[in-house]
Amino acid sequence: MNPTVEAVKELSKERMRQLVMALEFVPRERLQWRMTECGKSPMEIYLECGGNLLMNAKILRGEAVGSRKTPEAFLPEAKSFPDLQGARAMMQEYLQEFVSALDNLDESRMGEKVELPWGQTMTVREFIGRTASHACYYCGQLTYLQSLLGGGEARRV
Repeated sequence: MNPTVEAVKELSKERMRQLVMALEFVPRERLQWRMTECGKSPMEIYLECGGNLLMNAKILRGEAVGSRKTPEAFLPEAKSFPDLQGARAMMQEYLQEFVSALDNLDESRMGEKVELPWGQTMTVREFIGRTASHACYYCGQLTYLQSLLGGGEARRV
């Protein structure tokens, strides 16, 4: 297997582990809380990362994913997950889909261009790395929110 693909798989798994850890320290009664009306709740942030995994798996498999106006098609509704157990199960399922798509990625496609729903174009090599960086960005948001919400000291995840 391509070393880049293997590194992306391991890094993506680690970032999802960090997301779970960050969410674990958010007080349970605040999982659906939003700082402002236009903000995202901790659960919405977590689920967006799951939706991103699914969208990226579909892009790698060459499936249609919609347009800039419909990225929410991959965002599970936070109210559908009143507890962490269901959200974690969904994240594991979507992570497995992404890993499977990577496992089936032909190395000859690494230089191929893909277009993302919001119009950005990049090579498959660039694209596969953005999954982990996307999760890292949101992990920082969750860690910050959990510290604001009294989830204890900000913890290294």
